[in-house]
Amino acid sequence: MIPTYNGKDKIIKTIEALEQQTYKKFETIVVVDGSTDGTADFLRNQDLDLNSFMIHEQDNQGRSGVRNSGAGLAKGKVLVFYDDDMIPVTGSIQMHYHFHQSHRNSICGGNPIENKNEATTDFDKFRCFLRE
Repeated sequence: MIPTYNGKDKIIKTIEALEQQTYKKFETIVVVDGSTDGTADFLRNQDLDLNSFMIHEQDNQGRSGVRNSGAGLAKGKVLVFYDDDMIPVTGSIQMHYHFHQSHRNSICGGNPIENKNEATTDFDKFRCFLRE
């Protein structure tokens, strides 16, 4: 599930990373939370290679509201949240799936990997340094 607010210029990298996942049997739900930048239309016009893809548009409800909406739409037993600026590694879905197979009713978290090549500000470069 990917919540987004005005994420048109960044969400495509998240979607492309999901297309490259080693585990393919998952649904992708993008909840567009009152965006005014055309995010939903942009995504509808992409030729995506995903097993199941849904775009849900709603009035802006903020972080918790958008996540609750997406969770309510999900059909699967394991729910994975990605922010619209995250780029999951190719085995991310598979790792979550296997973790939940052996640790039922649990919560699994991770630390996003920063792309040093895209760090433009001193703050971004410092954040990359810290996460290494």
